[in-house]
Amino acid sequence: MTGPAHRGGMTTGRFRAVVVVAVVVVTAATTSGCGGSDEAGSRSGSSTASPSGPSSAGESSPAAYDVPEIVDIGDGRHLYVQCSGEGSPTVVLESGDESDQFQWGSVRPTISEHTRVCAYDRLGNGSSDPATGCRRTPQLLGDLAAMLEAVDADPPYVLVGTSGGGFLMTSFAYAHPEDTAGIVLAETPHAIIPSQAPKVLLDELDCRSPLNQERRDYVAVERFAWEHRHKVGRIPMTVISNDYGQNYENEEQRSNVKGQKGWLVLSPLAKQVVVTSGHNVPEVESDLTVREILRGLNEARD
Repeated sequence: MTGPAHRGGMTTGRFRAVVVVAVVVVTAATTSGCGGSDEAGSRSGSSTASPSGPSSAGESSPAAYDVPEIVDIGDGRHLYVQCSGEGSPTVVLESGDESDQFQWGSVRPTISEHTRVCAYDRLGNGSSDPATGCRRTPQLLGDLAAMLEAVDADPPYVLVGTSGGGFLMTSFAYAHPEDTAGIVLAETPHAIIPSQAPKVLLDELDCRSPLNQERRDYVAVERFAWEHRHKVGRIPMTVISNDYGQNYENEEQRSNVKGQKGWLVLSPLAKQVVVTSGHNVPEVESDLTVREILRGLNEARD
């Protein structure tokens, strides 16, 4: 799988959602036979939406799923979206860099039993249209807002983001504080510091890089979210952070837990939960992720 090295491996010091998603895809294809399943086809970029159902043990019944949609977000662009469940607040799931909505496959079914929940593929990912231009925070948030309107997902929202998706969720909260009922960040790191990053990494993160399938200006998006941190409101918020220990050469990994404490300023009710199971929290710590989303949902309803 291609993609910016900061999301592709431990060696660069950025984070890693893409690799585990790729492993999940290979596993699904292996267990479903040579042809794979419809779900695996969607992961590989199929442009036709089809009904989706549970794909792993422990997920809820097919009744928890709605038929996925390809929605028009304007200017001839389309996003692949899957919403399920009923109720308010709506839970919005934002995947990591260059990952699609299947990253939430072990989380969304349970959430849908309690409220409406929506996950989608950003442009350039999964079954959504390719991304073009140089995409910064206004463009990405505009797509998200258009998607929510297209599927009639009304506020308020509990905003949930993993890895690079967390930068988008916090920026959405800054833009729409009155619509934000809660926030859960799963392994969203301190924003990249350009002066401390290798040139090869910055080149791959450039929105013009052929390796950058989202055409996202990663540095600008991360810095915007980090530099605009402020109190959004007295809302439930959880920051789930992985403790890598002190055995890594990379300072970013050694200070990961400390760095992510910076997000706690968004709410006086914010708390940090520390895990030691790795970066890919929605997949590896799905029970914990569900628990914290439901906690935020219930507190938002009180």
